[in-house]
Amino acid sequence: MFSIFSIAIAILPTFQKSNPNKTPLLKHLTNITDDYHLPSTVTPFWYDLTIRIYLPGTTFYGQVTSQIRISTPTNTIQISSDGLDVYYGFIIGANFVSKVIHFESKPSVRKVILHLDRQIASSDVRLTLYYRGFYSKDFKGLYVAQYNDQGKKKQAVLSFNSPIGARKMVPCFDEIAFKASWKVAVVHPAGTFARGNGPVSSKTLIESGKYYKTSFEPTKVMSSYLLAIGVGEMFAEATASGHSNSGILVNVFSKQTDSKRAKNMLPAYLRQLDYLERRFGVPLKVKKIDNVVFPEFLVQGMENEGLISFSEKVPSIEYAENAGLITHELVHQWIGNSATPKSWALTFLKEGIATFYEKEFAINPMTFANGMECDSWMNSHALLSEPRDLFELSWNFDDIVYQKGGAVFSMLRWLIGTPKFDFIMKQLILKFSDSTFDVADFVNLLDTHAHRSHIEPSLGTFFKTWISQPNFPILTVSAVSGGVIITAKPFYYIDGTFPSTFAKPTSFPEVRPIPLWYRFSNDPSTLQFAWMYSNETKFIPNRNIANYIFLNTDNYGFYRVHYDALLYRKMVLLIRNDYKIEPNFIDRLLVDSWPLVASGHLSIEYLVELLEAVRALPRQESTLIRTLHVLNSMMKEFAHLQEYDVVKEYVFNYFKRQPENKHINFPGGSALIQKYFHAADVKLHQHECLFGVEICAKEYENAFHSYLYPFCKDDQMLSDCHRVTGSLEVVICAAIQTNPALFDYFLQKYEIEEDYLTFYSIAAGFACTTEDIDRLFDLLTTPHRQPHIDPAHYSLLATAMTTKHPDQMQRLFLAKLTEPDVNAEFLIKTFSRAMLSMKADYGHLMQFSRNHARIYAKYRPAFDLAMEKSVFRSQFEHYVGNRIGFALKRVA
Repeated sequence: MFSIFSIAIAILPTFQKSNPNKTPLLKHLTNITDDYHLPSTVTPFWYDLTIRIYLPGTTFYGQVTSQIRISTPTNTIQISSDGLDVYYGFIIGANFVSKVIHFESKPSVRKVILHLDRQIASSDVRLTLYYRGFYSKDFKGLYVAQYNDQGKKKQAVLSFNSPIGARKMVPCFDEIAFKASWKVAVVHPAGTFARGNGPVSSKTLIESGKYYKTSFEPTKVMSSYLLAIGVGEMFAEATASGHSNSGILVNVFSKQTDSKRAKNMLPAYLRQLDYLERRFGVPLKVKKIDNVVFPEFLVQGMENEGLISFSEKVPSIEYAENAGLITHELVHQWIGNSATPKSWALTFLKEGIATFYEKEFAINPMTFANGMECDSWMNSHALLSEPRDLFELSWNFDDIVYQKGGAVFSMLRWLIGTPKFDFIMKQLILKFSDSTFDVADFVNLLDTHAHRSHIEPSLGTFFKTWISQPNFPILTVSAVSGGVIITAKPFYYIDGTFPSTFAKPTSFPEVRPIPLWYRFSNDPSTLQFAWMYSNETKFIPNRNIANYIFLNTDNYGFYRVHYDALLYRKMVLLIRNDYKIEPNFIDRLLVDSWPLVASGHLSIEYLVELLEAVRALPRQESTLIRTLHVLNSMMKEFAHLQEYDVVKEYVFNYFKRQPENKHINFPGGSALIQKYFHAADVKLHQHECLFGVEICAKEYENAFHSYLYPFCKDDQMLSDCHRVTGSLEVVICAAIQTNPALFDYFLQKYEIEEDYLTFYSIAAGFACTTEDIDRLFDLLTTPHRQPHIDPAHYSLLATAMTTKHPDQMQRLFLAKLTEPDVNAEFLIKTFSRAMLSMKADYGHLMQFSRNHARIYAKYRPAFDLAMEKSVFRSQFEHYVGNRIGFALKRVA
């Protein structure tokens, strides 16, 4: 034993900089020809990571040792690595040391193959690697955030490793199923402070006082995407601290200017943690949970083990009554972090369950509307969807996975009852603690603990059919003698941009059991239930012609309901006559009606009649305002339909007709504006505020300008408005649309503060003149700006600009491609994605491929990647595949 470690010490290098002339790994254009999974013949047990942070700086260095088990003799080991320069490595076995003689880069699948100097037999060994990394520019992996705090510019480092960002931070076995314990030490400049997954075990001043080495206690076994560190002044002391009832230390770190917000967040956080520990009946196996409210963060929240991250741009975490996001991230501490899905194809298991518990605290009754919007297209994916490559992983983090996943678990809860549902969650946590599970494991728990012989089909069958098929049902209800009949078929929107050859299926590929929850108007307090199948016609008896059936009034079912013309008009008449119809049913009817118009199931006049009927009910005003916002958002997706203008006109006219309304006192419109923007109105629902912004900006420009112009010049009032609406971008976009002179003010303001993400969102909503297009394109493609660009916002901006000025964008794009040292891959991805995201403008990309075939051929992998990212992938391939093939032949 001694001799082996002596050999190891002899060959260990100190931290060193690799050859500066050596090309960093993974810098090439990508393709999807290689298998992106790591082989299961090598598995990790624990890691010992030391990472050296330079701040300020652009690089970091690391040394990682992992204990691995090799189950099949081999002389190569595959390991995940993305953008890392791995320059030295060796393996220590029971009686040997083997060096890595070659590092073979596989950039397309974000991994490196280690070629060893000998064959390694099946055994447990230790693998040590030395590497250099580069701070990420896309806020994934390890990245640097720039922020202002109390008037001073500062920097901080944070990691965001979900789903495959850990390989940007450390070469490791970056698969969700490979769970291991992590022992981490961070070397960081004096004057900064470090936080990690575990509690700090030691902190030592080194290198003549220039650096600290902060070590953390080893974590329990976890997936690599949960690995997290944070370094900076903001991690010095917790802004707020407290203990849960079980003794877990909870810290909140934030900028000093956000200290009040952090202190307001803590009580709600502790209450939710105590609540979930009681509800699951399983205490968390952690000593502390640090929470950081970070200035630049790609998503709303991330459930890292022991170090949860939140974006400071999310207003909901500040208020005790808005506990949804906190609940979501805390649920993951049990389901996701401890009990973990076996692959990313099963993301819906952890995200769906977390969303289900989150929605219990949602104040929006139209809980899963976003999931329905995403799941209403011919090319929507199933919940159980295996990514074909690394790029398709993003599909496993969309609203279908979160919202539809949450809806499926919600239906399960209502089928078996809350106590039994929570009991199954407890069994899932206990049985698969620190382990992994799959669909079969969950179905087995359902069949074991929730089987009821009188329920057909089995819960397992119900669950598997709903997760394995895309889309959801539309139930058509028709009046017949003695009752109603209900039929089901897949719901799809009309999309006139695709050729008629894309016929919409009229049935599901596999028979789907559908749970029906319904009430009768003569007994609205009694909720009734029945099963139906997607291939059958369901008859529900009702012999009283004055009695009406209301489906899905409680939003338990993930489906839309279409009442035939006779029933629909009778229900509108009941509402008009104030027949004491439950508000939930009116909500449901309103929310379903516009999608039914957009999908061709309902005529526009029926929707207008319903809106008029609801408008006449004073007690339903808040419901109508909220619903009109939902309708307004939906209509933006279908502006090409002629019905759009009809409903839009009604939406605007609704407010014009309310001069006597006690909430909306209209002369000049200023009272309405104050209703939506005044700081005292902080508890208004987000939907109401956003809708108010749009109405004010577009219909009452003079009053809006007179109030909002000075309002937007006051930073405190802007902050209050952000807190009210949840969207500073919407407010500023509305102000700019009203007074274009404000564009220069905000351009200067957000350039100075380097709040690029906010400004890009603002610009994307505003880009409306050719001069502005030129300015923004130049600003965003300037090399020193690119490190600060969030690609999602860049793509949004490119899409907005391309939609309004496709020819000008194409000209600017081609000119930029010819400049020296241009980031061509970045530009092509953005531009192509912008073109592909415009459902009506496939012709522009086809024209581009024909007119500029040489450029297209030169950068084909980047174009192919953009096409892969398109949500209209299959239609695009079918529609333009031959034309692109022709263009490529021209340069062959």
